[in-house]
Amino acid sequence: MDRRAFGRRLLEVGAALGLRSIGGTSLSALGLSLGACEGALGSQGDPLPRVAKVGQAIESVIIVGSGYGSAVAALRLTERGIPVTMLEMGRLWNKPDADGLVFCSATSPDGRAMWFKDRVEAVIKQISFLGIPIPIELETPVQAGIIDVTGPESMRVSRGRGVGGGSLVNMSVFVMPERDVLERTLPTVDVDELLDVYYPRAKKHLRASQVPEELIDDEVYRYARVAMTLAESVGYKTERVTSGYDYDYMKQELEGKVPKSATGGEAGFGNNYGKASLDKTYLADAMGTGLLTILPLHEVLRIRQVSSGGYELEVKEIDIDGNVLSHKTLPCSHLFLGAGSMGTSELLVRARERGDLPDLDLAVGTKWGPNSDIFVALDNPIWMPTGMTQATIPGAAFRAPDGDGKHTFTMVNPLPFGFENFMTFFITMTESPEAGHFVYDRVADTVELKWAAEQSEPAVKSARYIFDKINRANGTSYHAGGMFGGPLLGDRATYHPVGGCPLGEATDDYGRMAPYPGLYVMDSSLIPVGLGANPALTVTALAERNIERILAEDFA
Repeated sequence: MDRRAFGRRLLEVGAALGLRSIGGTSLSALGLSLGACEGALGSQGDPLPRVAKVGQAIESVIIVGSGYGSAVAALRLTERGIPVTMLEMGRLWNKPDADGLVFCSATSPDGRAMWFKDRVEAVIKQISFLGIPIPIELETPVQAGIIDVTGPESMRVSRGRGVGGGSLVNMSVFVMPERDVLERTLPTVDVDELLDVYYPRAKKHLRASQVPEELIDDEVYRYARVAMTLAESVGYKTERVTSGYDYDYMKQELEGKVPKSATGGEAGFGNNYGKASLDKTYLADAMGTGLLTILPLHEVLRIRQVSSGGYELEVKEIDIDGNVLSHKTLPCSHLFLGAGSMGTSELLVRARERGDLPDLDLAVGTKWGPNSDIFVALDNPIWMPTGMTQATIPGAAFRAPDGDGKHTFTMVNPLPFGFENFMTFFITMTESPEAGHFVYDRVADTVELKWAAEQSEPAVKSARYIFDKINRANGTSYHAGGMFGGPLLGDRATYHPVGGCPLGEATDDYGRMAPYPGLYVMDSSLIPVGLGANPALTVTALAERNIERILAEDFA
C-alpha cells in the first residue's frame, strides 16, 4: 500500500467509524499503524518520512480550512516531519448515506446539499420552458451540507463545506491564466518560476489531465462541440479542458462497466466516483505520513495572539445536525489560514477590529473579487441540439479579447437536465478592476462583504461584447426566460471568489502576516480581484511556491 492509498484508507475508515478526529492520534482506534506501511513508497516515489529535526521547537501547527492552499501546506509540512492539526468547518465526506452514496444527486437534493438551509440556492433560478422554479425546498432535515451560499444579494458566493473544500463541489477545471494577467495580478511573483516550476508541480499532484479527443467526440460532449463551433465561427481560440477527473473512469462509465458519475449528472453537490478531489490527492498524501490530524465540523470563531507567543483559537464543534458538541481553545505556535477568500478575510478582519490582532495591515479585507464570473445561456436554432445526456465535467473552453482588448476565458458548462434543451451555457471570466471589501459590524460581531450591483457592469460589458458577436454569426440568442432571476446575464453570483488579503500588501511576498511571526495565509484570498480564469490551479501553484520558502526560512 503506497502513502496516498494508506491516507485514503485512513479517511475512509475514520469516517465509517464516525471518529471526531482523523489522523495519527486515532490510528490505534482504526486498527491501522504506520508499521503496516513501513518501506512503502509515497505517491511520487518518496519513502514515508521520518520526523525531521528542525532548528526551532515546533510546539504545534494548526491549519484552518482544507481547500487547495491548506492541502498543499499540510502535505509539505508533514513531509518535513512536522505534525499538523487541520480544522475544517464541514464534515468528512467519506461515509455513504442510506442510499449507499456519499453525495446526493444534483436532481434530487437532500440534507447533504446545502449548509443548514432548507432550500437549494443556485445560479440558475428558473427553467422557463418547464416552469420549474429554483431554489428547491428540501424534504429532509436541515444539515451540514456540502455547499454554503453567503454574501449580499448583489453577489452571492458559493463556498464548499467539507474536507477538501471547494474541490468537492467545483468542476475540477485547472486553467493556466494568461501570462500578462499573472504579471499584473501578482506583480511581486516571479512568473517564469511560477510557470516553469510550481504550475507543473501542482498539476502533477492534482492528477490533472486533458480530456481525450475521443471523449470530446462522444455524445456526452455534444454540447461542448456545439459551443466550440459557435466560438470558432467568430475566430475565437478553443481548447480542450484540463481537469482532475479520471478520464479512464469516464470511458468505463460510457461502456457501462462502472457506476455513472460525470455522465450520470453528478455535479455541484459532490461527485461519488471519478473526480480526484483533494481528499484523494494532496490530503490523502499528507494523511499517509501519519502526521496529519483532521478535525471536521470544527468552526474557528476567534483568533488572537497570546502574550507568551503563538496563537490561540476559539473553536466550536458541531455534529451534522448542528448540535454544539463542545467549545475549545486550541493553542499553536504556527497558524496557517486557508479558509478561502471569504473565510480567511472574515477571520482576519474580525481579529483586527476586535483588537485580537490589532496590528494587521489595513489592506486585510480589501481587493476582494468574484473573479468577474458572468453566466451566459444561449438558445440555439433547432439544428443545433446539445444532447440529452451531458458530462458534467466541462470538456471545452475558449479565450477571446473583449471590446477593450482585455483577456477573457470562457468555460463551456453542461445543462444536465436529462432532455434535449437546445441551449449552451457558459461561465465567462473577464478582467475587471472592480473590487469589494469587508466591513466589521461591532454590534452583531459579523463581517460583511460589500459589493454594489453596479460593480458587475464592466464584466457584463465584456461578456456581452463576446456573445453579441457569437449570436450575430450563428443565429443564437440570449435565453430570456428569467434563468438568472432577472438579468439577461447572470452577474449576481460567483463560484470563484478571490482576494481579501492581497499578496505583497496584506501579507509579505510569501503570505506571511507582518507583524505576527508564525501567522500565514495560504489560499485564494492572496489573489487580488481576479485572474480571468478558474483560480484553483493558480492557488495550488502559489501555495507550493510560498510553503517552499516558508519551510526553508521559518522552519530551518
